[in-house]
Amino acid sequence: MGYLDIGALIGLEFVIIGQAIFSVTDEELKTMRRDIDLMQKNNEVKPIVANVYCMEDVAQAHFDSLAGAGSRGKLVVSIIPEAKDSVKF
Repeated sequence: MGYLDIGALIGLEFVIIGQAIFSVTDEELKTMRRDIDLMQKNNEVKPIVANVYCMEDVAQAHFDSLAGAGSRGKLVVSIIPEAKDSVKF
């Protein structure tokens, strides 16, 4: 198994699709968590949001989630009505 030097990827656009956390040692898992936490604290990791829905549009959000297999970004349902248009990621 190879190692991913997360620090070397800073500044590049990349997607972490998954990681085999069951086959790594406790020390490797701690290192991965530390690196990802550090990148989050430095605002180097940001979620990709495809769309924000209000609660009234939750059925549409569900339909879009089923129809959008392979699309890029998360679908977010805001429980605060006025936040729908002001959500910034």
